[in-house]
Amino acid sequence: MKVTYNELTMLVYNAIHSLKLELGDIDRITLMVIELELVGLNGVKNITDILENLTINDNLVEKIKSPKFHKNKISFNLQSISIIFYANILVYYLREKLLHKDYISCVIENTSDFLFAYNEYKIFAENGFFVKASWIDNNQNVCYEISPEDPQPTLYFSDNNSNKNTSNIELIISKNIIAKTKDNFTSYISCDALQKIKKDKLSKGIDISSNDWQRLKNIYAKGLVEDTEESRKGAGA
Repeated sequence: MKVTYNELTMLVYNAIHSLKLELGDIDRITLMVIELELVGLNGVKNITDILENLTINDNLVEKIKSPKFHKNKISFNLQSISIIFYANILVYYLREKLLHKDYISCVIENTSDFLFAYNEYKIFAENGFFVKASWIDNNQNVCYEISPEDPQPTLYFSDNNSNKNTSNIELIISKNIIAKTKDNFTSYISCDALQKIKKDKLSKGIDISSNDWQRLKNIYAKGLVEDTEESRKGAGA
């Protein structure tokens, strides 16, 4: 089925909001989902999978430990929480640090759903930084690179044959050019290809599976029901 940008944005926002989660900016989280979907990277299916396994009023941010910072290196431990619920907070923190630095190396530990930070990394590029992020997902090495002049990143892929941690993201943000990834990657999706996919979806409509659309609606409805039941309990206490 085809839906418009506004229809999809509204349903994703309502589904997330209905769970009353303690997390970052819901508008930004919604945008992360939509931007991933617009470049054909399954934002809707993946957020639906995540939301179906959460409970109402779950306080996600409270579970995260404070970052460790030493010189130009920083690490965050997300305690097995998806990157989508912390990426906007992480970006805010790193932007504050970059006011006084030209380079930061960051490790985001114990997280998942790595591609959901896709749009958040673009914020650094829009502010004049080069960005390189790498991780392992489904036995694939993935590398994300974007320069200040790029509307989209280039994504590189190869089979993973190492014993590297599969729940970490390694991130470099620099005012200076970062060496481009070429070796050891067997395929890629270019910046131009991703931008074309986005333009086509915005002009022709966004294809969403009927199943994923219904699952999102069910999450929204369930959140409303549980919220109503909680309110009734509170009123009767």
